[in-house]
Amino acid sequence: MERWPTVGRDADLRALRSFVLSKDVGSAAITGPAGIGKTHLARDLAGEAEQRGFTVLRAFAAENATAFPFAALAPLLPPLGEQRDAAALLQQVRAQWQKDYAGHPVLLVIDDCHLLDPGSAALVQQLVNSATCRLLATLRADQPVPAAIDGLWRSGALEIVDLGPLDTPALHDLLEEILGPPVSLQATQRLLRRTEGNPLFVREMVRAALVDESLSKATGIWELLPGDTTSMRLADIVRRRIHSLGQFQMETLQLLAVAGAISEADLAAILEDPPIEDLEERGLVVLDRDGKRSVVRLGHPVFGEVLRADLPRSRQRRLHAALAARIEACGARRRDDVLHLVTWLADDGAVTAEQLVAASKRAQALFDLPLARELAHRAVDAGGGIGASIALSEAEFRRGDVSSALNVLERAAAAATTDDEIAGVADTRAHVLCIAGRSEEAFDVLEDARQHVSPEAAEQIAGRTAVMMLQVAGRPREALLAVDELRAAHPEGPDSMSVKTRMRADYVASLALPLIGRSGESLALSHAFAEWLERDPDVPIPVEQSLIGSTLAHLFAGDLAAARTDAEALERGMVRMGDPEGEATGALLQGRVAVAWGELASARRYFQRSLAINEEIADQIGIRWSLGAVALSAGMSGDAPAAAEAAARIETDLVEPAGLFEADLVQRGRAWAALADGDPPRARDLLAQAASSARGLGQIVPAWQLDHDLLRMGGQPAKSLTTAKGTSWADTAALHARGLLANDPVQLTEAAQRWATLGFHVEAAETTAAAVDAFRRVGLNRRATALIPQYESLRASVPEARTPGLLRPAEQAVALTRREREIADLAIQNLTSAEIAQRLVLSRRTVENHLQRIYTKLGVSSRKELERTLRGSYE
Repeated sequence: MERWPTVGRDADLRALRSFVLSKDVGSAAITGPAGIGKTHLARDLAGEAEQRGFTVLRAFAAENATAFPFAALAPLLPPLGEQRDAAALLQQVRAQWQKDYAGHPVLLVIDDCHLLDPGSAALVQQLVNSATCRLLATLRADQPVPAAIDGLWRSGALEIVDLGPLDTPALHDLLEEILGPPVSLQATQRLLRRTEGNPLFVREMVRAALVDESLSKATGIWELLPGDTTSMRLADIVRRRIHSLGQFQMETLQLLAVAGAISEADLAAILEDPPIEDLEERGLVVLDRDGKRSVVRLGHPVFGEVLRADLPRSRQRRLHAALAARIEACGARRRDDVLHLVTWLADDGAVTAEQLVAASKRAQALFDLPLARELAHRAVDAGGGIGASIALSEAEFRRGDVSSALNVLERAAAAATTDDEIAGVADTRAHVLCIAGRSEEAFDVLEDARQHVSPEAAEQIAGRTAVMMLQVAGRPREALLAVDELRAAHPEGPDSMSVKTRMRADYVASLALPLIGRSGESLALSHAFAEWLERDPDVPIPVEQSLIGSTLAHLFAGDLAAARTDAEALERGMVRMGDPEGEATGALLQGRVAVAWGELASARRYFQRSLAINEEIADQIGIRWSLGAVALSAGMSGDAPAAAEAAARIETDLVEPAGLFEADLVQRGRAWAALADGDPPRARDLLAQAASSARGLGQIVPAWQLDHDLLRMGGQPAKSLTTAKGTSWADTAALHARGLLANDPVQLTEAAQRWATLGFHVEAAETTAAAVDAFRRVGLNRRATALIPQYESLRASVPEARTPGLLRPAEQAVALTRREREIADLAIQNLTSAEIAQRLVLSRRTVENHLQRIYTKLGVSSRKELERTLRGSYE
């Protein structure tokens, strides 16, 4: 971790190259706050300049040298003697540099150019204006610039590149490059919030977090614990910045460090006439709008970490008491007020069990799970009853401790007496049992509770049953019937439902509808769901929850661009909220979209991140889904070892499979793993069984997808697939199936064009290859040859894919038969003739005879040449 790599600066580097390294003489200054990476980027560009033949001269301005003329440039100048005439000095420097660096353009790199003494700045201006050198400077955005340097900018001789903070993708890439993948996006987001993307702060915080082990890979994915982590070096930087402040200014900063953010009115009520304007001018605080309120917060999260670390305990308690008194005086009406009260009054014990339960639930909504667990434990100890136990169990299982959560709920179930208590415990218990992969027990718990509560209280149980009917049983039609029953109980409309009931009804329906080919209805419902969540800020779930259904609807309909947009927004939102379960779901869906695009390496990275997160939170069903997804992407890429490893874990998994995603993700992944392992018959059997299972559950679209994969592996087109309709994907898959069934090259060509238009590039390349073969079979070799460039272009767009349908059409020979293609595909996977014979239940002699015919048809003489011909040049 000596010198970190440059990430997220491609656009800035391109601009700097065009300004400084182009044929025309040009200069540029990199501006930005301290620690943003100005010097780092300047070094990168200087290195490029040297490689291009520039002579690079480096100067470093310093604050303590501004009183000495030409101090910064002295090492680069000839002996000046008593020479102080500006024109003569310029000529002397020009002559010396032309002599020393003849034939090479000169690039003068000055770090902290804003600290140049006036003489040096004037000389630099003259050197640039006379084309003696080009200038690459770094400037602090919050510092005055010497008049001569400002003159270069005003005259157009100096371009400005303003360097901003790293965004989430850039920071994530940086962390994975430094630490190694995978890094949780939640860890990235936490680090981004605490550093605001400042690379210096990032580096120091990562180093400190590695030392105190708050940043670790204990569960297979890099995670950063919440809380303050500040390195000594970073703390010293902050302390130097605030050391000259007066007592009242420091008191204001300390209050903000404890409060986090506070309205101007509240701040003025606690501190008389706080010096906000002065602190804002110094860059130590900022003012934001929060609705109608003007809110004051510290200028950077790092300031708060250092101030809190230095704050005496007695002073901290006094500030907590003042803040709590202000909230109570205003009635504690805001959503986060109870959480603040409980936190600030922790030392005084002046909070009730009900407040502790409410605060724990609010901490859960903010995904501060350690705090939620601590508050729930305190609520239980304070006699909070069943509500406290439910809050504690939720905090435990969200942290990944499913066993502790179930123990708490078992005790709560025995103590529950009222209808609401029985229903609430059963609801939470069933959910945790599903997470643990014990779905039969979950249904038993719900049924037992339903028999002991009134019809009014049973609605909560019915809502959980609808969720499980979809996720666990995998029966979309039955789940929709359960939703209809929930809605029928509220004829006044959805606004008359409880928040929990409506959330579950909309969520279940939005996921179930795409499975039966009704993506359009799902999208309409998802949009209404999102509007409701945006309209009602008191609903304790993020608006991004609605994007799960819309992503699935777009994906199953074949609208990949919209699916990607929603999946990305889903993951971003869940990461912002700090929801690991939601982050895993977002990564899983992003991976599924990437598979559809043919971006298999990217898909595998998403799936591996989803797997690591699910393992961390002990979500057994999520782990199974993620393993199937890894097997799918690895198998389609031809990575047999990785696919086999994931498939083996699935096969030894003792968890009860969930119905949702089991056929079209888990079993589909096993099938592609078998194919990559050189066992096409087993792969086709797995697909056929999965398709039959999906149809039995009423999952129409997943069954079509599995039938289509079976077709792609050389199986016979299923009748149900040839008549599929209702979405762009279904119509195209049906056309593809009919074209293969009839050996109709025209239909296959049209299907290939449709696949390409939709963005399914692997399917487009496969179908084009099939069209080439079909044209040849009917003797239209010229039309077959005309399609070869289209195939080559499509094949080149999916270089990672290794599927049977991508065997390259041989322009110089007749098409291979299906059996010959099957044997050829196994042969180029380095299987011996005996192994191929065993896989296909043939004799070794038959295999060798087929191979000889293949060699003759394609004009090759070895397996290496065969692979080159069939795979093309995209290895």
